[in-house]
Amino acid sequence: MIRDLTLKEDEAGFPIVAWTELRGFSGGGGPGATAMECRIGKEPLSGALMFLSRRLAPEGAIDDGKLWHGLQGFSIGAPHARSRARLEQELIEYLKRKFPSVRIVFGETAVALQAGFGREGLLEVSHSEAAAADLDHLLVLLTQSFIGGREDLMNRLCKEAYR
Repeated sequence: MIRDLTLKEDEAGFPIVAWTELRGFSGGGGPGATAMECRIGKEPLSGALMFLSRRLAPEGAIDDGKLWHGLQGFSIGAPHARSRARLEQELIEYLKRKFPSVRIVFGETAVALQAGFGREGLLEVSHSEAAAADLDHLLVLLTQSFIGGREDLMNRLCKEAYR
């Protein structure tokens, strides 16, 4: 389930798409509601603009990102097992082998929404047990915010920076 889907801007005018997603045992960070957001941030060393997928965890924000100019699109697919901690994945696999009936509880019912970066690969943006309509709505909003308006946003921000 995806809820509380919002679109806002940061202080520089870049979009922030935020939502809360319901994750089962197959989601990274374990089951429960997880606050997520996608935004643009600067790479600390080069200052390059990065597309960031951010999980807002109790211990702090966990970012994963790639260069924004390389973002080509979004797609819905199977989740990557790497979104789980290694120990968590090993425990789940052990329980599935030891107790076959547990497979139902730990079944891969989650779906991943991924950002595509061509040769740079995929970046998992959402790993939730959401309805197809919820994922489609999120996919459209991310596409409009981070791809559709990218050129206009860059032109506007550059024009303001060099006034």
